[in-house]
Amino acid sequence: MTRLLLVSILVAIGMNSCVRAGNMKQWKSVLTDSGTNDWKGVWFLDGEKATVTNTKDGMVLKSGPVDDGNASHAVLWTVQSFSGDLRVEYDFTRLDSNKDHVSVCIFYLQATGVGEAPYVPDIFKWRDLRQVPTMSLYYTHMNCYHFSYACTGGKDFNYVRARRYPTKGAFDTDTRIEPSYDKVDLFKPGETWHLAFEKTGTDLSLTATHGDETHSWKWDASKYPPVVEGRLGLRQMRGRESRYANFEVFSR
Repeated sequence: MTRLLLVSILVAIGMNSCVRAGNMKQWKSVLTDSGTNDWKGVWFLDGEKATVTNTKDGMVLKSGPVDDGNASHAVLWTVQSFSGDLRVEYDFTRLDSNKDHVSVCIFYLQATGVGEAPYVPDIFKWRDLRQVPTMSLYYTHMNCYHFSYACTGGKDFNYVRARRYPTKGAFDTDTRIEPSYDKVDLFKPGETWHLAFEKTGTDLSLTATHGDETHSWKWDASKYPPVVEGRLGLRQMRGRESRYANFEVFSR
């Protein structure tokens, strides 16, 4: 490697670091959770078969067994609600090795109920209806953005997608925000990925980093009504187990 090339690479790295530092100046941290302390101070849980355990390395969310169907899904919600533009970051480590059944990890951004009783805007008030967290309860009765990642099983897996709830027709086609990023062969068991979700107006993005490897996906949700406030949720379908650490929320 020539001296000139080495200098050029170092300058580029420095410029990228400055750009990121400049971009982060517009954000203010409004919630942090390392995942090592009692989770009940920050979160509440949907799912009668799910468990949450705090460890020295982060918070482990374990969904129920596959055979128990809808009752084995899990959603961990922030107690706090957030409004406006947001950036949410956390370290995600897949602990399960599922590959035989369809099961998705989802991040819910700013969820509220649709407003028709009993699905009032404050989703905490109807949490008892979600002891069995059937997926349709969420995509039919909530306003929010949905991000799918670490997907397993079936013929259509290993994708990253964004959606806008609620559905007004067929879930898959009605809620999907294009594009769909397919054949994303990432998130292997035991790997820790740093995930950064960002919502600015109706522009959405997800960036995943593992060591020197970085992947980014973007969506334009301008054809949908904007999502402006609500809680954040970590959803795992049945048979999944993951560790979440260094969860942090930034607001403008």
